Amino acid sequence: MRTQSLFRLLPTVSVVFLLSACSGGGRIAISPLPIAQSTYHVQPSQSDTFTHANYISLSGSFNAIGRDLGDNAQLAQFKYHHAGKAGQFQYFGGVQVNAGAYNFDRYDDPYIDPGAYPYPTRRSNFVFSGALSAGAAFVLPVAPTFDWRIIGVEGNMGLESGRYYQYRKSVPDSAIQYVDRRRLQDMYFLTTEMVFRRRRSGAKFGYQFGVGTNFRQVPYADNYYWSSGGSGYYDDGNTTHVIVRNTFHFAKDPMAFYFQVYGGRYLLALNTGLTYRIPSRRE
Repeated sequence: MRTQSLFRLLPTVSVVFLLSACSGGGRIAISPLPIAQSTYHVQPSQSDTFTHANYISLSGSFNAIGRDLGDNAQLAQFKYHHAGKAGQFQYFGGVQVNAGAYNFDRYDDPYIDPGAYPYPTRRSNFVFSGALSAGAAFVLPVAPTFDWRIIGVEGNMGLESGRYYQYRKSVPDSAIQYVDRRRLQDMYFLTTEMVFRRRRSGAKFGYQFGVGTNFRQVPYADNYYWSSGGSGYYDDGNTTHVIVRNTFHFAKDPMAFYFQVYGGRYLLALNTGLTYRIPSRRE
């Protein structure tokens, strides 16, 4: 009964954190890839007859980013991963490619540097990455039809390329409050997950709650004010970039569907995907 109450409470609590985390309104340029690379990985449950499996996935995401969430990015992902179980531990590891476009909200009013070069040069900019992901969880089989992955750790690392990355590399500091110029994009999560299985059909459904970070500092907030001498800038300092992730998933072997909602400072994202379990030679 307490477990069921916790299952109902987690989504409510996460929405509160998500809404509070999305505040912030600075002139910043960050990559959408740490989120796009953090998609859900299907794994065998304790009640499955197979101990490991290979999967392929296709997913798509929409990301609202930046000042007042004005910019946006749409990305697609193809992913291959292997997952398995060893006693009360479950694990996965995989490779993926991500591609899409980052769209600036204020393209009609680009910044012009002293060399008369505009930033950005175009509204829509290509985004691409190749990435690795891995994770593990400790599982408590509460009942034959209920697995609780009590605590899990996972992470992803990818190398970014494309026009949007080139923009962040070259934009002058005078044009923007904060810019992430790094090519290596990563994110690490702590998770808890509940997976239920229907006795007759074998269909599974579940919910995962995750909190993640890449340990980078972003502006906490910013304010512009008018003074007698003109305009001034007030800096409220920086904070570690933290992401709240909610995942809902449904599976009927060999197919699985998942839907994810992410929230963080300067970020709100939705992701949905399909996963197919590749049959083994023994089947």
